Amino acid sequence: MYRGMNMAEFKYSVPLFIYQMWGYDCYSDEVLASIADAGYDGVEVPGATLQIRNPEALRKRIESHGLKVVAVTGLWGWAGGELGAVAEKDIMSSNPLWRSNAVRYIRDCVDLMVALGCRRINVSPGPLGKGDTSLAGIAAARENLLQTMREVLPYAEKNDVLLPLEQNNRY
Repeated sequence: MYRGMNMAEFKYSVPLFIYQMWGYDCYSDEVLASIADAGYDGVEVPGATLQIRNPEALRKRIESHGLKVVAVTGLWGWAGGELGAVAEKDIMSSNPLWRSNAVRYIRDCVDLMVALGCRRINVSPGPLGKGDTSLAGIAAARENLLQTMREVLPYAEKNDVLLPLEQNNRY
């Protein structure tokens, strides 16, 4: 639970990328109606920044079902590439291209959040299973993470968006 939030403010949402992974059109009226009928308060929109062309229209469609966009689900690692985001991105990478892709992706997701009217995205640190776990590798990853956050946090703050780190990623 977020600091300052009481139980009366607690809402339930569904991450739409799950429907997308099962092959459904996660933005269809059928899917959104089923989520609303099940009693959910909102949805998490996949950070498919390469696919979402009109976020304002998407927001209106979601709201027409009585749902709110509560967050953007960051699409990290290989699955992100399959679901409409740049695959080669890692906020802790020593590879300049992968890290710059991650910075650009987070900024694009901030823009998406503003258009969708939400304030949160999960940011997943780590190379999703391919990390250098030596002391030197951990030190480099930590410094790369800090550098990435120095680049994206001012943009997020300017747009009144939160970037919580997913500290225990299953990958």
